[in-house]
Amino acid sequence: MQKVAERVFVVPLGYVNVVVLGEREKFSLVDAGIPGSLKRLEQQLNRAGFELQNLQSVLITHAHPDHYGVLAELLNRKKVPVYAHPREIPVLLGQEKAALPPRETLPLGQQILQRIITSMKRPPTIPEAQPIVEGQVLQDILPGMTVIELPGHAPGQVGFWIPSSRTLIAGDALMRGSGKCKLPLQALTVSMRDAARSAQRIVDLDVERLIVGHGKPILEKAHQELHELEMPIQRQLALAGGSR
Repeated sequence: MQKVAERVFVVPLGYVNVVVLGEREKFSLVDAGIPGSLKRLEQQLNRAGFELQNLQSVLITHAHPDHYGVLAELLNRKKVPVYAHPREIPVLLGQEKAALPPRETLPLGQQILQRIITSMKRPPTIPEAQPIVEGQVLQDILPGMTVIELPGHAPGQVGFWIPSSRTLIAGDALMRGSGKCKLPLQALTVSMRDAARSAQRIVDLDVERLIVGHGKPILEKAHQELHELEMPIQRQLALAGGSR
């Protein structure tokens, strides 16, 4: 587990990150890892002195399987509230499938990637979740922490802005798998135009610390790396034009 800011920690689980918010006596999780990762998650929590019995809530940035993979298992261990955007809740409840771009609109390599990823087994569903929307302040989780909507990768993708440390938990609105911030994968992004607009919103936030769903967090001066996205964002917006 890596400390990013006061009461903000990252737990890497393979290629995806889970975020811990709070203290040992009372904490919340942002996202719930890939299927089959609960044991690893609990081991990392325990090493840092966190126990699942003190879990208070789970926040979901978006309902892709690698972000809610062990959510149902967590709720079997301890029943806590789950929060997600209204457009993602039907996926968590098993009422809808996750929105993806039409495969035939993608380049061949992206088509293959989408086919591989979507062939994975979907995680178990959960019975209920509470909606969170733009501007909502989650004071009980961290003082001042605010929901920001960052659609594109998923229709209801959200991030969490912590103003005291200028930390953004961005989910898959951006990726850092290669060590540098990039726009999300086209194969799994329902609207690259909206994703580019959300990326621009992140650039404009003047972020100091950045946590993404895939890749290492940026612990200081994140805004410097984020400004390098300006040209890729503009290229993507020009490519998208009036299309999705």
